[in-house]
Amino acid sequence: MIKIFTPPPLLVLPGNCKAWYDFTDTSVIESTANAMSRIFDKSGVGNHGTQGTTLAQPATGTRTLNGLNVADFDGSNSTLNIPSFIPELTNGQVSVFAVLKADTSGTTKTALGSNSTSRLYLQQGTANQYVMRFGALNVSVGGVATDATIVYYTYDGLTDTYAAKVSSNATIATGTTALTGTPGGLTLGNRSGVGEFFDGVVAEYIGYDKVLTAGEILFVVDYLSKKFGITVL
Repeated sequence: MIKIFTPPPLLVLPGNCKAWYDFTDTSVIESTANAMSRIFDKSGVGNHGTQGTTLAQPATGTRTLNGLNVADFDGSNSTLNIPSFIPELTNGQVSVFAVLKADTSGTTKTALGSNSTSRLYLQQGTANQYVMRFGALNVSVGGVATDATIVYYTYDGLTDTYAAKVSSNATIATGTTALTGTPGGLTLGNRSGVGEFFDGVVAEYIGYDKVLTAGEILFVVDYLSKKFGITVL
């Protein structure tokens, strides 16, 4: 079924939102027999998430989080391809938020990926905690990946500073590292050229081409916390 999508005016997120995938809203999902081929970008920019290969399409309408629909990634094939909204990282900025829950632990999985050149991705580590990769730097952000989790990260190429946090860890991981390159494409459920397929669900993904202020971050995290019933430390 082909849908004509008009972004809803119900929630106003902070400005410069470039990608908003709300898997709880089935009106923005195209699927056949619960296999998702496209999710419309609710930011209004048009960065729709797609998967044209039937066997690689995540499931929809089969699982919920806090009573709300989610996208289910099978850990072996399923991914969604996202047009890159992240600018050249030498001077670019980015903020990403996601709600996700892993089904398995013990092996490295990539939940939110980019191409291998830019190396900007979120992994579920072997210790069942989240690890953010900024270039060659692995930053442990903690949490329990098999619990429902809100995760966010920011990167400022102007100052080479990063921050990353999960909802179950009160500590914000911060530091500096220099990144270069432009992510040619983003992936939900894996990263380019590597078989680290995420086994679990993703409920929502929101991306910006700027570093949000502390107040803006609080706004987005509070929205996700109340929506999915996740306590934020």
